[in-house]
Amino acid sequence: MDVLGNTIMIPETYERLHNSERGVSPVIGVILMVAITVILAAVIAAFVLGFGAGAEAAPQASISIDADADGNNVTIEHLSGDSIDYEELFLRGELDEYALTEDFEAGETLSSGDIITFEANEFAENDTINLVWDNGDDSAQLASTEA
Repeated sequence: MDVLGNTIMIPETYERLHNSERGVSPVIGVILMVAITVILAAVIAAFVLGFGAGAEAAPQASISIDADADGNNVTIEHLSGDSIDYEELFLRGELDEYALTEDFEAGETLSSGDIITFEANEFAENDTINLVWDNGDDSAQLASTEA
């Protein structure tokens, strides 16, 4: 002790206490456990709340499409699968598009076993014609042929 009553530390004892890292390890462990818990909770919440589940899936159907050599007459045959609203069906070529609603009423559907043939003068010779389902938010190519 010194004159004022303070304890005088021996330099090596002071240095050992000052450089001790025993108290740091538990703090880092707690921080890591909290971080892992937060990440795990976020992943589980994403699955439970249906993160990204709002998208409508494309119809599952087997469809055959055929066009004559000049691309004017197109035949679509629905072989099997989901029924599809004509409002959501389009024929798309490299430069042009043809909406099937030009030939059908709103609410009508293309169903298994249906065969339709119509004139679509928008397509050129050797044009690739794609039958596309498009609901405004999502789209998918259902069949393809060459004129």
